[in-house]
Amino acid sequence: WLESKLNEPLTTPALPADAKINPDYKSTPDNTFYKGKEELTYEIQCLSIGDVCLVGVPGEMVAELGQEIKWHSPFRKTFILYCSTAYMDYLCHGNALVAGGYEGREQYTDSHTGLKLVNAAVEGTYQLYERTFPNPDEWPENNEPSLVALKNC
Repeated sequence: WLESKLNEPLTTPALPADAKINPDYKSTPDNTFYKGKEELTYEIQCLSIGDVCLVGVPGEMVAELGQEIKWHSPFRKTFILYCSTAYMDYLCHGNALVAGGYEGREQYTDSHTGLKLVNAAVEGTYQLYERTFPNPDEWPENNEPSLVALKNC
């Protein structure tokens, strides 16, 4: 079943995740992308090759947000591709903003942005999984995985 799926890479349409610019951010970024805007729409892209999913996110997410996407993805392997749909600077979860640190100080958007991105990415992986494996009998979790014997040379 996997060999037939490898020839059909599928992608999701761009999944939007809206974010508000943090009004308390003291030093306005020099990047003209942010100037004069109160809201942004982030784009997330998902691509599957068999039972492997690539999730493209904008900006640099803290590791915990990437792990959250991987944990909830229905694919056997999920890889997060940072800065692949845009560069939106650092993206943190709320706890990182409270704790401070470099990434938290550099995030231009509100504290819910990381959670919105994770939710949109996970939703995208499930949509893509259903398109990749439309028949539940083909779902990898319903099939015996092929075993590979490795020998020491």
